[in-house]
Amino acid sequence: MEPIKFRYVTRHKASGNIEIKHYSLYQIEQGGLYILSPAFHADYEILSRDMYTGLKDSSPDDSKTGGSLEIHVNDILYDVFAGDFYRVDFDENYAMFFLKFLHGNSKSPLDRNFEEFDVEVGNDLYVVGNVFQNQNLLEATK
Repeated sequence: MEPIKFRYVTRHKASGNIEIKHYSLYQIEQGGLYILSPAFHADYEILSRDMYTGLKDSSPDDSKTGGSLEIHVNDILYDVFAGDFYRVDFDENYAMFFLKFLHGNSKSPLDRNFEEFDVEVGNDLYVVGNVFQNQNLLEATK
């Protein structure tokens, strides 16, 4: 069973620098966020806590990451086959992750749940950023 993981996005109040930290639920329970990193002290603000979906992208470029990138809520994914951009979201009503269509080449854009994409096997979905560090990806490219 995959461990429960979270990605925290924080911003230093004085400088505006954004920091991203990854922790398992076990690490958080054992040490507490304040002990794990200075990014949780008073001079930082938490922008987001994003849960890991349990999926990884299908990127063939493992040289930078040492493996596929983990997909989290608020990540932006690019579908190479269709030329579409999606934002990963969580629907509390259905208790499931889904992809919210942002923009792209699709003639009839749809939001899709993860079951409609086989992220680990056939589709060419890659993590290309997140909504905090890559806001330009949220808007249609001209």
